[in-house]
Parts: sequence; C-alpha cells; structure tokens
Amino acid sequence: MVFSAEDFGTPGDELARYPSGYWLYSAEGKRLKYISNRTGSRGPEPAKVSLPPGRYKVVARAASFGTVTVPVVLEAGKTTFVHLDGSELTGASPNSTSEVVRLPDGLIIGWRLKADRQED
Repeated sequence: MVFSAEDFGTPGDELARYPSGYWLYSAEGKRLKYISNRTGSRGPEPAKVSLPPGRYKVVARAASFGTVTVPVVLEAGKTTFVHLDGSELTGASPNSTSEVVRLPDGLIIGWRLKADRQED
C-alpha cells in the first residue's frame, strides 16, 4: 500500500482527497503498471494491490518533495507499506533486522532490511 501525496477532487469538496497514482517498475527498471491508488470510496485510504513476491520500484509523489523512487521488497503473505504523504507510519514496526528509511527532511517512510543496504 502506497500512501502517496494527495490529489484533490472537485475544488471546494474537502472530502474528495485521494492518494495520488503511481507507477510500479520491476527491480531492473521495466515499467509494469500504473496504479490509480483510489479505493472507489471518498477518503485518503490507498488502494491495496496484490503482487507476486519480489523486488520492485515505486515511482510516486511524496508530500513536499515531488516525485521519488522507492525500492521495495515484497514477501509472500505480508503487506508492505510505503508512507510518502507525510503521515505517521501505521501497521508496522522496526525489528532487529531492519533500519529506518527516511526522506531528505528526516520523515520516516519505512524500514529496510539490513541485507538490502547495498541496493540504494
């Protein structure tokens, strides 16, 4: 689930806020698909996308930073969260085999497995 910077619907409609869409790439850089990132309901919850386990790159808008590329590793049976909307992290916590991933202003957007450090 990618909590990207918000897009707004009709001007004046405060409830029409959605996470912006994003592109999903393979680890090798092949463009796979565009995710509109809307659940169909009116609210800031991003779309949940099912993908096979593996390494991917998410290209999305981050609040206050513009477009960023975030490498992610998806594991079978687990939900991966990427927080680019400036919100607090939810549904996950670091453990002894991970380290914090931050945007340039220090905002934590996730955790990286220590084994993946060399792939920046």
